[in-house]
Amino acid sequence: MYGIVLWSDRSERQAVIWCEDQGDLAYCRQTAEHGAGSIHAGDWVQFDITQNAQQRYAHNPRLVVEGGVNPLADCLARALNRANADKVPVDHGGAKIIEFAEMADLKA
Repeated sequence: MYGIVLWSDRSERQAVIWCEDQGDLAYCRQTAEHGAGSIHAGDWVQFDITQNAQQRYAHNPRLVVEGGVNPLADCLARALNRANADKVPVDHGGAKIIEFAEMADLKA
């Protein structure tokens, strides 16, 4: 299967990959024998996939294009912001409901 690395942590050798079949995201934990820490956000990769209970796992990731699709995460965030802009505000009885997009802004 092919996919795009949406997030990676070089020190922990972990990554989250968007899959070409547009199914659930795949979690990847790289090992020393499979190029530990070798894939990064924006990379286009080929990998083997398995599913265990509710989680998809990517194994044996192989780099196809390095950093070639880095803007994907930005495109997804912009699409979410456009979708949220069309929503009509709902009164929650004075409670402050924090939208997902606002959570991302808080972390920045």
